[in-house]
Amino acid sequence: MPLRTRHLQRRLFPFVATDVQPGTAPAGKLYVFANTEMPGLLKIGSTRKSVGKRRRELQRQTANPGRFITQLWYSAHSVRIHEDEVHTLLVDYWVETGKEFFRVSPEVAYQKMRAYFGREPDWMANDLRRRLEAQGLLGKAADPP
Repeated sequence: MPLRTRHLQRRLFPFVATDVQPGTAPAGKLYVFANTEMPGLLKIGSTRKSVGKRRRELQRQTANPGRFITQLWYSAHSVRIHEDEVHTLLVDYWVETGKEFFRVSPEVAYQKMRAYFGREPDWMANDLRRRLEAQGLLGKAADPP
């Protein structure tokens, strides 16, 4: 089944994003990275490693210009499912279907992901937090899809 079709099917039958239970270790993290040489684009992906380790791996690849800057991340058990669901929520911002780059602001990504997960990120960059507070968006989710 083509990737875009799979994403659209999941859009019709959304997965409930409440699988991190108190006292349990999540299986992975869904992250949002910005890149110093790609303004306006965010990389939204998942990892079962630490977010810092994944960021360093990406920075070592010669195809990636600049350095990646972590904007926020969420812990989740079914991280690959959540990654697909978040990509579906951001389908209008996708640079290329099947890739993890989106032409979207960190603020919009935050709002969409907050609406999806129903909670604040496990970690957020201080400058993003300040911008959200200044815009009155901190703690506010985008309208559900």
